[in-house]
Amino acid sequence: MKLIPTGNRVVITGGAKGFGRAMAMVFAQHNWRIAVADLRYNEAAETCEALLQAGAEDAFACTCDVTQHDDIQSLYDQCMSRWQGVDVLINNAGIYCGGTFVELNESNWTPVLETNLMGTLRVTKAFVPMFTKQKSGRIVNIASLSAVLPMPGSTAYSASKGAVFAFSQGLRHELRPYKVGVSVAIPNVFKTDIFKDGDIPNKAVRNSMESSMHMSTITAEDVAQWVYEGIMNDEFLITSREDGEFGKYLSIMSEALDALTDAMAPLSKSMKNKVVVTRKKEPAL
Repeated sequence: MKLIPTGNRVVITGGAKGFGRAMAMVFAQHNWRIAVADLRYNEAAETCEALLQAGAEDAFACTCDVTQHDDIQSLYDQCMSRWQGVDVLINNAGIYCGGTFVELNESNWTPVLETNLMGTLRVTKAFVPMFTKQKSGRIVNIASLSAVLPMPGSTAYSASKGAVFAFSQGLRHELRPYKVGVSVAIPNVFKTDIFKDGDIPNKAVRNSMESSMHMSTITAEDVAQWVYEGIMNDEFLITSREDGEFGKYLSIMSEALDALTDAMAPLSKSMKNKVVVTRKKEPAL
């Protein structure tokens, strides 16, 4: 059974500009109600005006720093007061940190882990009880291709997104018995401002990343459309639709993860029902 959202209420963190705004626009074109959560309230409010013009049924802005529990609680409370529930939560807020492991220190690592990993966990934690109670909905975590294929000079960023990828897998198993779907997006490099705004003390790494982005033929709008399609098709692994051998690798990975979910279903169900699963005792020889 495919887990498809039954309503049209979506929350997007980091939704004021760039990729977050691109995703919001796709949902607007399908007449969704959209909460744009971002550090920059004025930009989020401007985005909401554009969403309403693009066809959104409703759109509102909310100041939200995903490293702050109070901001996340406020976001949740506003969604519940306005909509009485949410159908899709997209954890998109994230930052980039670039440099070799040797040259980066804890002050470089901490913000990227706090935002990319812990921010995703905090927001998800706030909304999961609502999802399991209504027994529907989907959580979408925006990771990166570097989560499974780390690039040199992106150790901190790759580690944060790799953790988001693993978290998404475990969460998928745990929430499926409640009819709540989980997706994780691992797009290849596409044009955004993430490197421009990122913490990249190594100029060689910055030049390499910006060159890769400049050469990419993928746009934020492309990836946003793939994310929307992935949600509506109950896909766990949302990729950049790559061709060739690389695309085959991701396709095989996706099929393997789907098979793993089926294999884990009895354990996931037992955890929901608080049933202890034991191995059958092997007969004595």
